[in-house]
Amino acid sequence: MANEIGDLEYVGRMNPQRLTSLEEDSKTEQAQILADQKRFAKYGTNNPKLAALMESGQLMPAADLVRVREDEVKRAAEFAAAVQSEQSHSKTRIARPKVDDPVIYTREPIDE
Repeated sequence: MANEIGDLEYVGRMNPQRLTSLEEDSKTEQAQILADQKRFAKYGTNNPKLAALMESGQLMPAADLVRVREDEVKRAAEFAAAVQSEQSHSKTRIARPKVDDPVIYTREPIDE
């Protein structure tokens, strides 16, 4: 046994940490679990770095990208249909019956 200081060997630095009770550990773990659940519900990921990128707007989930792309395609199709309708409407001539004797209305001054 090491009864004298001369028998001790330096192995490395010690990193002393405060011991926590089981109750404190469970509280911190529960808080972390709740934070992860909220982050997952909002951003679809438990990765805090990805959630921060999504919150800043630099990153978008794939499901949102698909939804945005579908909306763009739908708007483009609606615009193309509106353009085609407008072009066909401007080429269409509305047939009107010919008036043989048009009625002419004139204004006459009123004598008081």
